Order: sequence, then structure tokens, then C-alpha cells
Amino acid sequence: MVAKFRFERCDAREGQGPRVADIERRMRMLHRPMDGDNTVVVIEHKLDVIAEADWIIGAGPESGDAKGRIVAQDSPESLVKHRAGCILRKCSSIFLSRTEPDRRFKTTRLDLGQHWMERPRAHRLRHREPAPTWTCWSSAWILRSTLTALPESEFLSGVGSRPTTSTRRLLLLPEGSDMKAKSTDLQPRAIGSLALARRAAVRVAVSYVALVGAWILLQNGIPMSLFIAEADPLSWSQLFVGWFFIISTGWLLFLLMNRGLTLIAEGQEALRLRDRAIESSTNAMIIVEYRRPNLPIISVNPAFERITGYSSAEALGRNPSFLEAAGVDQPELDAVRLAVKEQRSCHVVLRSFRKDGTLYWNDLQLAPVRDDHGLVTHYVAVLNDITETRKYQEELARRANYDTLTGLPNRNLLADRAERAIVRAKRYGHGMVMTFIDLDNFRVINDSLGHAVGDNILRLVGERLACCLREVDTVAHVGGDEFVLVFGEQDSERAIYAELQRIMNVFVLPFELGEREFFVTASVGIATYPMDADKVETLLQHAEIAMYRAKDAGRNTFQFFKAEMTASVHERLALESWMRRAVQRGELVLHYQPQVDLRTNRMFGAEVLVRWQHPKLGLISPEKFIPLAEQTGLIVSIGEWVLRTACAQNRAWQDAGLPPISVAVNISARQFRERNLVAVVAHIVKESGLDPRYVELEVTESVIMQNVDEVVKVLQRLKSLGLTLSIDDFGTGYSSLSYLKRFPVDRLKIDRSFVRDVASDPDGAAITRAVINLGHDLNLRVIAEGVETKEQLDFLNAHQCDERQGYLFSRPLPAQEFEALLRQGETPTE
Repeated sequence: MVAKFRFERCDAREGQGPRVADIERRMRMLHRPMDGDNTVVVIEHKLDVIAEADWIIGAGPESGDAKGRIVAQDSPESLVKHRAGCILRKCSSIFLSRTEPDRRFKTTRLDLGQHWMERPRAHRLRHREPAPTWTCWSSAWILRSTLTALPESEFLSGVGSRPTTSTRRLLLLPEGSDMKAKSTDLQPRAIGSLALARRAAVRVAVSYVALVGAWILLQNGIPMSLFIAEADPLSWSQLFVGWFFIISTGWLLFLLMNRGLTLIAEGQEALRLRDRAIESSTNAMIIVEYRRPNLPIISVNPAFERITGYSSAEALGRNPSFLEAAGVDQPELDAVRLAVKEQRSCHVVLRSFRKDGTLYWNDLQLAPVRDDHGLVTHYVAVLNDITETRKYQEELARRANYDTLTGLPNRNLLADRAERAIVRAKRYGHGMVMTFIDLDNFRVINDSLGHAVGDNILRLVGERLACCLREVDTVAHVGGDEFVLVFGEQDSERAIYAELQRIMNVFVLPFELGEREFFVTASVGIATYPMDADKVETLLQHAEIAMYRAKDAGRNTFQFFKAEMTASVHERLALESWMRRAVQRGELVLHYQPQVDLRTNRMFGAEVLVRWQHPKLGLISPEKFIPLAEQTGLIVSIGEWVLRTACAQNRAWQDAGLPPISVAVNISARQFRERNLVAVVAHIVKESGLDPRYVELEVTESVIMQNVDEVVKVLQRLKSLGLTLSIDDFGTGYSSLSYLKRFPVDRLKIDRSFVRDVASDPDGAAITRAVINLGHDLNLRVIAEGVETKEQLDFLNAHQCDERQGYLFSRPLPAQEFEALLRQGETPTE
């Protein structure tokens, strides 16, 4: 069958939209059989055009018989709205989707085939009409297998004044300008289906679109020039270029997408890491909404709940001020408010309350959070509980200013308060008194009874002294057994004496420790402002000098500073400095005083006495430097030198063939308290090569009566070395007979104070007699020292005293003179 096209033009008035009644036309088609039959069948089709907005949709009838009668006809409006609208919307949505091109074409082909097979003669036309004048046009449909298209010239003449169609984009329908003047064979099963009739062209178009990437041009539809039945297949070069384009484009898209996904993943991981870090932080973190008036909390971390005791539910939405310590004046809060007002960061330390009401120190760091435009949107606050650190700092400050033993101010805080007292005294014209207190013989208690007992006594002394003070006064523990008191606002000498009397009364009553009582006395030195000095350091020095003068005056008293005391102190300091170098310089020498047996009248030993031969000052008396050596601790090194020198000298005399004698060396209280005393003595004796039985150690009664149990152990260890032990100055230490029998000693030595008055003082004679009898009863030998007269000697002989020593027989002699006396083999007499 040959079909001819007939186009009729329909114009619309300007300014008016097209209507169905205005554009209804008739289209006649001449049908001539192909087998030579000249019968012409005219079928008249009615074409209805429906206008929807600016889209023109045309539709033809379904079928007609050979006589030209219309067999069936759908409602035009229903046909257009249902079938044409459905296909156009569905196909358009598929091609404008973001799915793969192959999938788009496949879906479209299936949908088109389905609708065309159901209505093989249905035809929908859709195009954009930009001009107010538009043309509706139709086409004839084949009933058999051959379609001959009109030449282009005839086709264009049939179009007439219709707007140019060469630039149009139609959906799945060919433009008239693309049709060629030749026949196209169609598959019998594809009759009425343009999509299937052009399957070869569609395959070529799909390949082009898929391989060359022409889907980029599909936003406004597919150019129908692609759907040409005679389109040439793509060449290998086009396929290669297409595949290369697809692969490179896909790879580039993959890289870009992978990079984008990687960046997104990294960003998300960074956010998750930041969240985990905030959650794991030991510091409390708060985020506050700055743009809202009440600055509510919008986020807290677990550390906030742990530090403050408030849960997140209790904190969210509240102003952070509920964490402030109510009723506590904190100027730091003003700094926080000012920083928030000025939109800047700040760092302060605040006192805050936990939920349970406990106070803690809060190290707060506050910083604004800004958006991309630099505007503050939030504030982040970091809270650090520094309570323990603060306590540690306070403890360090306390230790820097307070004595750890007594809790009293130390020397550092004393200087500060004394300086303030002087400033007040200058301002108001008052006086100020500084007193230096040193406990008498406290070292004996501390060393004999242990440091624990001594420390307790120091605490009790500090408590009593603190009770004597007024608000303007200060008491400090400056070390050891020394205390300093500062009395401010002193206007008269009577007031000063009243204060001193209160101090001395502190030591009248005993100090009780458990069931034991201790009597402690003190020596006090006084310096006054402005009479003695106007500086704290100088006042303290002068008060200490006066304290030493009080000790020299007999202890348990007080002394005011005098200018002449300074010279004595300077002499004392110089003496101490010289004494520290006396041993190394060989300035110390030993003198030996003979000891005589009263029964045999022969010399059996000698007491060793140390002397200091100063190169400028000459011979210095032991009474002058021995107490100083005791106080400074130099007596330990001096005592070791004395024992070593005496043992070596005695060994030398015996090696020289002189009669063997024993040398008696005094052990000071400080030496006796040394833990290595026994080891030092054993080493010295062994080093000298002297037989231990020719070495005698003298220990004073006051030493052995302190911590008796420990003293007994030390004496037993010394005795085990083979030494002779004696108690020096017996009768002056109030020793108990129950203790005396426990001491492993060999000799009692009667103090010279008793021997001196035996001829004139009945009490002295009675004590001497009692000591002699006590010694004999305990199987101890008794020696009397300080025998200087014939009357004393006669008394001792009458009461059977075993041994004697004193100036009546010989004064202490240097080693050479004593050696000469020893060589004579005679009893020394004077």
C-alpha cells in the first residue's frame, strides 16, 4: 500500500489558546493495492488535537474498515489524556533519570513496545511550540508491509508555512526533514510499532548514546536523526573512542567519588575521634549556647558528671552559674563575665560546689566558638578539679611558713611577722621585744629517752608558750629546742618584765607524757626595739647572744642584751672556728695525771686530760672549750683523737720497757649516744696493739642514768672488749642503787666537790664515806679525785678508800714529763 501524507494548517488567534473545536480537521488517505489492483480506497480519519498548556498532543483513531467506515473510535479527550500522556510522561521521566543509559533505553523500549502493540495505530505527537502560531499535522499509517516516503521537496511543500522543524527535538518520532525518498522494509510483526520497526536504528542509536556518551545531550530529548533505519554501524575507531571515553570517564568518576567518599569518611572519623576524645577527657567540658539570653548548657561530657556530681539531664538547659559557690566572694567571676561580654577567652581559678555540697577548686578555661562568618555562636568551658593540687600547694606553703613538729610559725614566717611588728612600732611609737628561748639540757632527754619523747615535750612547750601570747604577739619554733617570741606594742619596762615572768612560769609545772612527768627549764635572752637594733636579723642575733649569757649564768634564767656581749659572742664564734681546725693542725695535746694505790702507794694508772695549745692564745683551759665542743658536736671527733693518741702512747711506753699502766679516758655524753661507739673503741684499741685491760673508760653518772636499759647494753658490750669501766663524778647524778648494781662497772670515782670538804663539811664527809662503803659492798674499787691536802688524804685512808688522784701527788703532766716520772718508778708526791 502506498500512503500519502496530507498536512493541514490550523492557526490560532493571537492572544487566545487553541481549542479542540477550532483545530478539528479531516485527513483523507488513498489506499491502492500493491498487486496491480487500481481500486482506490479512501479512508477518512478524524484527527483531534488537544492543547495542554504550551504542549501540542495529537491522536488518531484506532481503525477503519475497507469501505471507509469508522469501526470504533475512542473519546479523543480520554485517548489523549490516558494513553499519550502516560507514554510521554513515563518515557520523559526515564530518559531524564540518573540511571545508566543502557538501562534507560531498555526500559523505554519495553514500555513503548507494550503500548504500541496494544494500540498499533495510535500515534502521539509532542513538541514544544514557541510561537503563537502553531501547526497541527498528522501522518498516515500503513496496513501492510511497505511504506514509501514522499520526497523531501514534496514533504516541505506540504508543510507550508509551518515553523522550521530542523532544530526540533521530538520524542521517538522522525522529523519530516529526516525522511528519505526510498522505501523501508518492515517486519510483519512490527506493523504499527514504530519502535520495533526501527529496531535496527534504535540499536545503532542506543550504541551511540551508550558508547559515545551522548546521554549528556538528552536533557531536552533524543535527536531523531539517530533513529534512521539506514544508519551505518559504528566503526571500530568510534567504538574504541567510545569505550575509551566511557572507561576514562568512569575511572575519573570512580576516582572522584572514591576521593569524595574518602574525604567524607575521614571527616566522619575525625568527628568520631573528636567525640571520643571529649568523652574520654579527664577534664569536664561544657558547651554553652551563646545566642540564647540565658546561655544554657547544651552539652556536657562524662567527666563533668564525675567532677560535679550533676548528671547531664540535670545540667542541660541551665545557666552554668548554678555551679558557683554561693555566698563566697570571688572577684574572678567578674573576669569571666567581662570575657563573655567581650567575646574573648579567659583562664581563672574558682571555688565551686559539687552536688553534694562539697567545695572544690575549679581551674576554668573559657573560649568562644565562632562560625564561618566570625560570629560567636557558642562557648566551650573546660573544668579541671585541682583540689588535690591546691591542697598540695597549700601544704607546701604551710611547710614553708610553719614548723611541721609543733605547728608554730617557723623562722621564715617569724621574720615576716617581726618585720610587721617593727613597722607598727615605728608608726605608733611603740616598743617591740624579741626573746630567744633555749631549753636547758634538752639534748640529754632527747638522746636518752628517744626522739619521740623529745618531740612530744617540744609540742607541749609550744602549746604553753602560745597560751601566753596576745593577738599582736608571735611565737615561733626556729629549730631544735629553740623558740622565739615577739611581743609587740611594749611601752614600759614593767610590761616587758611581766611578759618575761609569764614565760618563765611556763616551765614551773612539769610536762606530763602519759604517766611520766618531765621538768624542763629554759634560758631566755631578750633584745628590744629600738634600743638594741632596728632590724629583725640584728634583733634575733642579739637575743640569741643574751640567751647564751643566761646559760653561762647558770641556766633557768633570762638576760637582757648588752653591747659588751657582742665581743664575747665574737670570741665564742672565733673559738669555734679555730677549734674545728685544731685537730688537723696538731694543736691539741694530752696531759696525764697519775693515779696512786693507797695501799701500795704505787702509781697504777693515769687519767688522760686534753689541752689546747693555741699558737696565738697559748694554753686554753678545758673549761672554756670543752662545753663549746659539746654544743657544736666537735667533742665526738676530739674524743676519738684522745682515745687513739692515749692508746698509742701507752703502747709506746710499754714497748720502751716502762712499767705497764692503764690510761683512763673520759667518754662524753655526746660520744656515748653515738650508735657506733663500741665499734669505734674496739677499732682504736685493736689498731694501737694495746692490751684492752690497760684501757679504762670513764662515764659520768648523769649519762648512765638516762635510758638505763640501753646504757646497760652498751656498757656490757664495752665490757666484753676487756676494758675497765668506771663511773665518773659519782654522787652528783642522784643514781638509784637498784640501777647501780645492774651496771657492769669496775670502779666508782668520788667527785672532787665531796672530797674538797671532807675535813670541814660533815655532809661532804658523810657522802664520801657512803660512796666508799657502797663501792666496797658492790665489790667495786673506789678512787677519790681532787685530793690536794694532807687532811683529805688522812680521811680517805681512815675510811679505806682504795685509790687517789690529785694535785697532792702530781698535777697533770705532758707526755714527756710523765714518761720521765714513769721511768723513775717512784710514787709522785708534791
